[in-house]
Amino acid sequence: MKRPLEANVVLIFRWFVALEMIALSMIPIAEYYLFGQFTFVDDPFFALLYQSTLLFVYLSFTAFQYKLKQFFLPIAILIAVIFPSLINLSFVVENLAAGLPINMMHVWALLPLLLIPLVPMAWQYDFKAVLVLFGGFGLAEVLIVLYTQEWNFVSVLDFIYATFIRVLSLLLVGFMIDRLMEEQRTQRDQLRLANLKLTRQALVMEEMATMQERNRIARELHDTLAHTMSGLAVQLEAMKIVNGGENQEIGGMLDTALATTRSGLSETRNILKNLRAGALQELGLEQALQQMVSQLQASQSKPSINLFISRNRPLISKELEHIIYRIVQEALKNALQHADAKQVHVELTAKNKTIAVVIEDDGKGFDVHNRKQREGYGLSGMRERAEEIGGTLTIESELGGGTKVRFEVVL
Repeated sequence: MKRPLEANVVLIFRWFVALEMIALSMIPIAEYYLFGQFTFVDDPFFALLYQSTLLFVYLSFTAFQYKLKQFFLPIAILIAVIFPSLINLSFVVENLAAGLPINMMHVWALLPLLLIPLVPMAWQYDFKAVLVLFGGFGLAEVLIVLYTQEWNFVSVLDFIYATFIRVLSLLLVGFMIDRLMEEQRTQRDQLRLANLKLTRQALVMEEMATMQERNRIARELHDTLAHTMSGLAVQLEAMKIVNGGENQEIGGMLDTALATTRSGLSETRNILKNLRAGALQELGLEQALQQMVSQLQASQSKPSINLFISRNRPLISKELEHIIYRIVQEALKNALQHADAKQVHVELTAKNKTIAVVIEDDGKGFDVHNRKQREGYGLSGMRERAEEIGGTLTIESELGGGTKVRFEVVL
């Protein structure tokens, strides 16, 4: 399964390879101080010192990781597995071909060497990959040794036993690491979902606090300024009646004052209307859509509007909620006023980080290629709203065949 590179897996792999490099370099140094000679240099396993050095350099350069991308780690793992396995296998086959017993120290020494690539592999990938790579290489080694023409039965039996124990040990360790990482990934996903819920709750609380403050200011303005201006308009009307047209200059001044007062009162009411939270802000997208549908069905006897909203929706921005609300509002208006629809189906779903809104009616439809009809039905405005947030709006309709509006956006 393809997944993002786990944090620090390359770093841990690099340090393991560094420890292998240091351990292999210490062997000839210890031989020189103890025996006064370098016998390890003639051992085939000495080539692993060059392999670990080159692998350490490979893992240290981020340029390789940048260019190779998802192939960077598998290449390093294969190098760390294949190279020591082939060296060990060639050494075993040469001994058998020469009629010599197998050096079991080399066979057992392969176990700690293969533990180094096992850790990052089980950490990053699943257990199936571990089973295929290490189990496959163990089986291949046994088959190659069995097909060697000349071999000692006891040596080969020891080799098969050691290989079986090595593979079994690697698989057990790989299985434990895989289970631990799977548990960690599950906990990480649960933590991310919990953080998402907390973020959503914080946004809701912030929005509620904003709405409460706006409503409080609107109430205070309504109880003070709006009432005062209404009273002033009534008093000016009374003064105009009392004047009765006797003094035209005063009458003109009263008309101007009354017009100014009424204009100010109208502006005040507009401000109050804007201050008060709308249905979308006050109720949220789901309940606002439900309220819209209920109001439309109550005001008109003909339509039957079915609303379906998916429950498992990701957190979306207020801007996207507003656009979805307006698209549904405009589509329902077209279906009821222009298309004379009897049945309307509204659906809001979410799948694979894609939000989809579908409004479908059984109305009389229209010609989607007719520019005047598109503009008259407000379809251009709906499409502009969709494009503002990076979404797409498609419209399917034909005369007598109903209309289907579909809006999609990837989060």
